[in-house]
Amino acid sequence: MIPVFQAHTLYNACALRDPGSKRWITEAHRTQCIYWGQRVEISFEKQQEITQNLKTQIETIRFGNRKSLESVTKLFDSWDCVVENLDSKKSKIVNNVFVDKMRRVSESCTADIRDFTNTIIQRSIDLCKQPQPCKFAAVAMGLLARGETTPYSDLEFLFLVEEKTSDNIEYFRLLAMTIYFLIGNLQETKLKYMNIQELKGFDDTGKNGFKIDGLQPKAGNIPTGNGRPEQKDKFILTVSELITEYTKIWNNSDAEEFMKGDFTAMLGHTALLYGDADLLQQFESVKHGMTANIARRNANHKMIQQDILDYDFLPLETQTVFHRVKLKSAIYRYPSILIFNLQLTYNISSRDSWETLKKIHDMGILSD
Repeated sequence: MIPVFQAHTLYNACALRDPGSKRWITEAHRTQCIYWGQRVEISFEKQQEITQNLKTQIETIRFGNRKSLESVTKLFDSWDCVVENLDSKKSKIVNNVFVDKMRRVSESCTADIRDFTNTIIQRSIDLCKQPQPCKFAAVAMGLLARGETTPYSDLEFLFLVEEKTSDNIEYFRLLAMTIYFLIGNLQETKLKYMNIQELKGFDDTGKNGFKIDGLQPKAGNIPTGNGRPEQKDKFILTVSELITEYTKIWNNSDAEEFMKGDFTAMLGHTALLYGDADLLQQFESVKHGMTANIARRNANHKMIQQDILDYDFLPLETQTVFHRVKLKSAIYRYPSILIFNLQLTYNISSRDSWETLKKIHDMGILSD
C-alpha cells in the first residue's frame, strides 16, 4: 500500500509544479489502475471530471467560509471595546455576539466538510461497483468530530463494520484506498505527510490542504493505518472490537501512560460521515456510560495543571521566546486540549467542543 500511494502522491506533486504537462496526472491515474486491477475501472477523462468537480466543491466551501470569517472580523473591529474593562456591559455583549458568530461559522464549516467527505465516499463506493458486503459506517475522529474543522484540516476516520471476514476486509481496504486516491488527486497533500523525503530542488512548497491523516510514523488515523505491519487495517473494526479496545485503555490505571495521550482522546468525539448510524450509536452508548476511575481523574487533573504550565499567552511585547512557539500545537490545539481535559474531569457528555464549553460555563466553572 505504501509504495503505491507514495508514488501517487509524488506524481500529483509533480503535476502541481508542471501544470502544462499531462504526463504526471496520467502517471497518477496509471498508478491507481495498477493497484485497482480489474476491481475498479475508470477512464482518465472520467477521473479528471471527478477531480475537477471535487476541486470546485472544496473551493466553494473555502470561499463561503472566508466570507463568513471576514464578516465576523469586520463586526468585531467595528466595536470600540475597552479590553481592560472586561466586566462592562458592552464588553459582555461584544463577547457573546462574537462567540456566537464564531460558533456558527465553525459549525457551518464542519457541516460543509462532512458533506464534502460524504461525496468522496459515495464516489468511491460507486467506483468500486461491487456491492457492499455488510453494513458499515465511516466515522470521523479528530477535528471533524469535535466540530472544529477548517477547509484545510486533514481527515481522520475509521470504518465500523457489521462483520469481519477476509472478503469484507478486502472490500473495505479497496474502498479506503479509493477514497485516498480521490483525495490525493486534489493535489493538496504535502510530500512529508506521505512520509516522502523532499528531493533536492523539489522543495515541498505545494498547497497544504484537504488530505488524509497520512503515512508518517505518528499518523495513520485512517482505516488502513499508516502502512506499517503493526497498524495494518487498524481502523477497520466491528463495534465490539472498538468497544473492547476503548474500554481496555479507558480503564488503564497507569497515569503515566494516560498523560502521554491515548486512543480514548482520539475517540472522545465521533461523528457519522457515511453509512449506518446504528453502528456508531452502539459504540457511543457504551462510551457515554463509562465513568472515569480515580486514577484517570487524577491524571486529568495533572494534565490540566501541565497544560497551564506549558501554555503562557503573554502579550507579544513580553513574549521573548515567541519565535520558538509552534503555532499548531501551542496555540491552535491548546483550546481543544484544555476543553477535552475539562470534559473528562467533569464527566461531561457532549456532541462537540462548543457544547462542552457551554456546559462548563453553565456549571459555573468557566467565566463569561
